[in-house]
Amino acid sequence: MYLILYMDISNSIRKLRESKHLTQQEVADRLQIERSNYARFEARGNKLTIEQLEKIAEALGVKITEILIDKLQNEEPTPKEQALLKEVETLKKRVEDLESQNKTLQKSIDMVSKVFENAMGFIATNKGSLNDMLSQENIPSSDLTNFSKDIIDVVPDELFNKKEKEDLKKRADEQMSDLRRKKKEN
Repeated sequence: MYLILYMDISNSIRKLRESKHLTQQEVADRLQIERSNYARFEARGNKLTIEQLEKIAEALGVKITEILIDKLQNEEPTPKEQALLKEVETLKKRVEDLESQNKTLQKSIDMVSKVFENAMGFIATNKGSLNDMLSQENIPSSDLTNFSKDIIDVVPDELFNKKEKEDLKKRADEQMSDLRRKKKEN
């Protein structure tokens, strides 16, 4: 199998060789190659074939996984790897933020759907009186106020709690009182 590893493992190979107190020449002798050729293996650890890596691991008396795991666990990430790790973390955070925004938007959509459904139900139930009210040339403000209060009643509690609904109704009554007062003054 001829597969090139695109993972810089040269430091792992060098560290393992040094931990075994072996020189480049000794490892080269075990591989039956020139020392300069072995030095190139250590120098170009990111372009080794699996076969080459297996032979080096055998010459060092370790398993391939020890070379790879040493790279993955014990070596400080290169600046490029650090930048990639930082970018991955940034992307993870962005995904979490987007998921949270999505949940919030979905909640809002659900609430608007409930309001729409409730309003449609209210309109269907009160169609006759609404048609009567809207057919008048001048719609009495009291009818509008009562209509507003009725709509407030059908708004889901998730959108406005009971106290907020009562406050809205109170404001509608106050506005109605103001309109009556102004009408009397004129």
